[in-house]
Amino acid sequence: MHILPDLKRLEHLYSVEDGLVVVGVHSAKFENEKDSANIAAAVQRYEISHPVVNDNVASMWRALRVQCWPTLMILGPRANPLFVIMGEGHFDDLKLYVSTAMKFYKDKGAILNHSLPMNLASSQVETSHLQFPGKIACSYREGISDGNDNPLYAISDSGNHRILVVNSEGTVLHRVGGKKSGFVDGDFRKARFNAPQGLAFQNDDVIFVADNENHAIRRIDLKAKQVTTVAGSGQQGCDRIGGKIGRDQIISSPWDVAVYRTRNLDMSFHSDESKVPLRDVIFIAMAGIHQIWAIFEEETIWWKFKKYPAGTCLAVAGNGREENRNNSYPNNAAFAQPSGLALNRDAKELYLADSESSSIRKMSLADGKVLAVAGGDRNPLDLFSFGDVDGKLY
Repeated sequence: MHILPDLKRLEHLYSVEDGLVVVGVHSAKFENEKDSANIAAAVQRYEISHPVVNDNVASMWRALRVQCWPTLMILGPRANPLFVIMGEGHFDDLKLYVSTAMKFYKDKGAILNHSLPMNLASSQVETSHLQFPGKIACSYREGISDGNDNPLYAISDSGNHRILVVNSEGTVLHRVGGKKSGFVDGDFRKARFNAPQGLAFQNDDVIFVADNENHAIRRIDLKAKQVTTVAGSGQQGCDRIGGKIGRDQIISSPWDVAVYRTRNLDMSFHSDESKVPLRDVIFIAMAGIHQIWAIFEEETIWWKFKKYPAGTCLAVAGNGREENRNNSYPNNAAFAQPSGLALNRDAKELYLADSESSSIRKMSLADGKVLAVAGGDRNPLDLFSFGDVDGKLY
């Protein structure tokens, strides 16, 4: 799905009347993705405005010898293949090829002034209080709640580009953001999100949000009723190292967040454990570049006694290659679109749903070691293996 923003940008630059027609061909990886109703729901969820073909038997995939998702094929006016682009992050090349081809064929008089009437699937979405909600988080978890017996629930109302905060009776207490996408900080009415996904409570008053299509991490303060940006600029990046602070650090398609409270490893001695300095680390499932990142809210001394200034955002695990590779050294491990995070605080482990490898992985929060839990294949390059068997031991 990371190719969709590039296609939207291209469609804004060139219209059907200009000579550009975008057609999506969906060749499913999983059985449920072959269902046209599920594809229509995805078209609505991602607000796709071009036609999408359901190639449910992968006939075009095989005929064109496609090898990976996504693959872009640029065709001329007579359906003659011109260029093939595989993978993501090639918008500049795509724009160059399309603009050059359009000028060439226009000069030859081969592009006619056509229109393409369409009934957009997005216009068929039924009105609802929630539109394709992506994630939910609860304030009442061990080590998180401030002792309030009435937990709060935060819902990422992804299709409506907002966050809803409700109580256990389902009463909406806060609506954060509007129903239109945008990238704006400020009070709850002014703030804007773009397809937010994962959320995590830091305490009863603060929520962190993976603002997916804004490529940003946002902070919601329920007391002050304010939204601020703690990482990301609104533009998708390809930095696989990080280390900058706040909006200066560009990130890519964050899909989930988790808040972990850890000791500050400043080597100080405390006879009273209650006086040991603690720091919050915000972990990020960075699906766009296949890594796990972290934000240090305060100055923190962590793994290998390295000091991180307040606000630092950087990669802590994954080399950025899309693989299912476990390793004792976190920077040598590899993930494939990690999309969900969960903490085992007692064991000091971060569990993650590694989407494209169809596996559950875990990372030690003591040293960063990455291990398999379930699913996937032993070959780290095999991302086509899926479907588990009851009783299989890992």
